[in-house]
Amino acid sequence: MISYLLGIISVFAYKFLTLPKPVVVYGDKALDIIGYEEDMGQQFSTVIGDVRYAWNIEKLWLEVESLEPVEWEIPESFKEDWYWGQSHPSEHIERCLEADLSYPILIWDEEIIDGTHRTVKALAQNKTTIKAKIITNIPPPDEETNLEPSESKEGISWTHGDMVMVIMSILEYEMMKEYKFRHPIDGV
Repeated sequence: MISYLLGIISVFAYKFLTLPKPVVVYGDKALDIIGYEEDMGQQFSTVIGDVRYAWNIEKLWLEVESLEPVEWEIPESFKEDWYWGQSHPSEHIERCLEADLSYPILIWDEEIIDGTHRTVKALAQNKTTIKAKIITNIPPPDEETNLEPSESKEGISWTHGDMVMVIMSILEYEMMKEYKFRHPIDGV
């Protein structure tokens, strides 16, 4: 009986000991090993001369994680700009409508780095301020590239003010659908 139990235990022990062990590699070293090149995903960029400087938004949020949000006055000039390149407003309507205003935006040098959709929604709701975290010392850019002719704002007639009006109209329509006003003459 004992030899039978020892036989079973030895079979399980052999199987356990011969199983391949997982290899654990941490951080950037793992990415280097597999040859992964990071796609910057969502980014903030600014153009100085003919050079586009770009920052990874997630990295910037990590930089300001410990900062407390403040109420930031949305400048009137925001409505006159258009930061979304050659994209059409219809590409941004859903994101503006679903924007969560409880989450702060990210500001550097009086420019919105992250949170333009939230800012448009706030203005559409007739707000003049929004919660923001303000970067005072921005780290060096993650990427520097020469500006391509296709990236210009030439030919763009949209402004954020136009987008605010579109979102405001949709929000008003949604509110009217919820409010089922019936005039007394309707017999109700």
